[in-house]
Amino acid sequence: MKIFLLVISFLIAPGALANDATILVPKYFVKLSKETNVPADILYALAAKETNTKMTNKAVAPWPYTLNVKGKPYSFATYQEMVDAANNFIENGTRSVDIGLFQVNWLWNGHRSESVENLGTPWENGKVAAKILLEHYRKHGDWVVAAGRYHNPANKNGRADSYAREYKKFLSLIHSGKYQKHLKKNTGMTLTKARS
Repeated sequence: MKIFLLVISFLIAPGALANDATILVPKYFVKLSKETNVPADILYALAAKETNTKMTNKAVAPWPYTLNVKGKPYSFATYQEMVDAANNFIENGTRSVDIGLFQVNWLWNGHRSESVENLGTPWENGKVAAKILLEHYRKHGDWVVAAGRYHNPANKNGRADSYAREYKKFLSLIHSGKYQKHLKKNTGMTLTKARS
């Protein structure tokens, strides 16, 4: 339970906002936004879409210790458990492993990080994800479209478009405060409003 509270407080502590709107965004995403030039709400919505996890207390939040292998999600209590599982999958021939808070795919984007261990940290995972997202934004000029292309760059069978529609729902929940209200209600965390 201590690990859960530590990670949740890191991700949910009161933060600043993005896009000239009053939106609740955890400090982690604000800090990541300042370093990567991707708006904090865009990053927060991407993490929520990628790793929205129901916690033991029924709250939902992005969870950093998550893998996805062949469409099957795996959530872990600790960073080390996640890294050990990722390395096990890779050593046994499964290189297409989505890792961490933003589900960065090792097969396609592992070259952007020194190791699975590095990519598994929330900070490195976020920096790599932001870089990929920014590349798609520069190409398409729209954050929602960029999120879809983050998921499926070629838009094979319309998967990027479908993902973008789902991503937009998370972004709307964040902008309306509904995502954060559920989190606050179930975790007892205090989230404050601020202006970017």
